[in-house]
Amino acid sequence: MENGGFEIVPGVTVTPDQPAAAARSLGQRLRWIGLDTVAVLFWLYAITKLFIFDVDVYLLDLFAPKWAGLLHYKFPILLGLIVVSMIVSRSLTLGLAVFYIVFYPLIVLLWKIPRFVWKQKSWLLAFALVNAAISFFYSFKRDFIAGTLFLICTILIVTVDNQYVLFGASFLLLMIVAFAYYAAFLKAFKPSAVFVTYTKVFPAVRASIKIDGSLRNLPVASMTPQQIELRTNSLQNVVLFNRGCLFISKKLRNYQRSGVNVVSYVFGLLFLLIVTIVAFGLINYATFKIDPTLYQFTYSHPSLFAFIYYSAGSVFYTANGLVPVESASQAIQLVEFLCGVLLVVILVTVIVALRNEKYSQELENVISSVEREGNAVKSVLQSDFDFDSIDAAIAALQQAKAGLAAFIIYLTNNLDE
Repeated sequence: MENGGFEIVPGVTVTPDQPAAAARSLGQRLRWIGLDTVAVLFWLYAITKLFIFDVDVYLLDLFAPKWAGLLHYKFPILLGLIVVSMIVSRSLTLGLAVFYIVFYPLIVLLWKIPRFVWKQKSWLLAFALVNAAISFFYSFKRDFIAGTLFLICTILIVTVDNQYVLFGASFLLLMIVAFAYYAAFLKAFKPSAVFVTYTKVFPAVRASIKIDGSLRNLPVASMTPQQIELRTNSLQNVVLFNRGCLFISKKLRNYQRSGVNVVSYVFGLLFLLIVTIVAFGLINYATFKIDPTLYQFTYSHPSLFAFIYYSAGSVFYTANGLVPVESASQAIQLVEFLCGVLLVVILVTVIVALRNEKYSQELENVISSVEREGNAVKSVLQSDFDFDSIDAAIAALQQAKAGLAAFIIYLTNNLDE
């Protein structure tokens, strides 16, 4: 049966406001998608402008060369347009949108990624992201220096024609590639920075749990309300640390069995392959600028992309549009081919197998360490709070209506699954 254009379903009440609410919800999602799109495009433009080339100058020279002079005043013009728009609209929405776009990378790192992980309800994904974040910050200084030098060499090779500068930049790129392979080998034999962090964090947290000595073994009946609250908070911290350690050790064991770590190996190998191809493409391009007779073009034209394409083939010892015809260019191709062999044969077959075994052993040590830290605080329950078991302590926290009692119950229930 229909009423006013709406279908009536038994047991379900449909009001005319529901389609309007759905339309508003759809409009909000579209606005967020549009805002995210603008933020991504803005940061792509900023990164391209700062580190690659003047994309705005190129586009204006291509489509509207007479307006190219305005680029010198682009920031005052942009700020003026924002201010005028805010005055005309009399709304803070535009200002908040600008704030969102400017701080978009931080919003992605601190809100969007954690929210996405939370919505997935996947602890495997959570641990994978935490491990990736620890690795990123642990090697940030080294990676930043190497990346900056790589970028400087790229700019010099593309923009400079001086043969000494080109030779120096090419040699530095070769050293960066060699260092990348050295770091990959070293990583296979050194203890993982991620697991070292785990084994340091939990003992430090346990040491930070302070218990007021005046409350130890003091009868609850003789305590003041302030002392009872302090005792409850101390007990809550001890129980929470115990449940948290055992919960994390269980999830780490599930992570160990899942084989997710193989994905990180694959991405690491892929990244190293890309670095090798780009670096040797730039080295070949610099060599060509020094002496064009070192290469013979078959069906491609002299360009940076042609040498990147050629470099991708050289990993597998193919020509890809041009041929090295002299000893210098042939030696470069041979070195890149040897890098490809090193990457495919040694890193894939030996290092991955070695790191899988080593990874499992290290992760097992971390799990045991976390479990020991969690079980170590059980003695405190008896010595300082006079509880015979962790269950009795949890029951006491529930009775006292401690703030984190529900979360402790959630952790405990997950341990019992």
